[in-house]
Amino acid sequence: MVKHANQLEERLSQAFTQVAGVGNNTVMVTLSSTVTQVVAQDSNFSESSTLELAENGDSREVTSRSQSLSYVTTGTGPLVLTTQYPQVEGVIIVAQGGGDPVIVEALINATRAVLGIEANRVSVLPMAG
Repeated sequence: MVKHANQLEERLSQAFTQVAGVGNNTVMVTLSSTVTQVVAQDSNFSESSTLELAENGDSREVTSRSQSLSYVTTGTGPLVLTTQYPQVEGVIIVAQGGGDPVIVEALINATRAVLGIEANRVSVLPMAG
């Protein structure tokens, strides 16, 4: 998860450096959970029934069920069907020019476009100094 967040932070920061009026900046991204991989599974199910008769003429049916699951593997490990990345919870951008409303709006709109999140999940702050 940390690696994924770091990659997002670095890519956003590099892009923001190119925006007129921004310059130096720091980006922090928080994520909802970890990366999850869905792997292929093989499922086997079996069922058998036996009718038992007693000497007095009574009968009963006995049913036996079993199920087994195993992962489908390749030569290098389990077969991964999909990789689900965590959702972005929020972004903080500390930037030179972060006090200018035009710059703030541009950074928020760019972040929304790239990450697909709402504006209320993005905070832009002016850089000290």
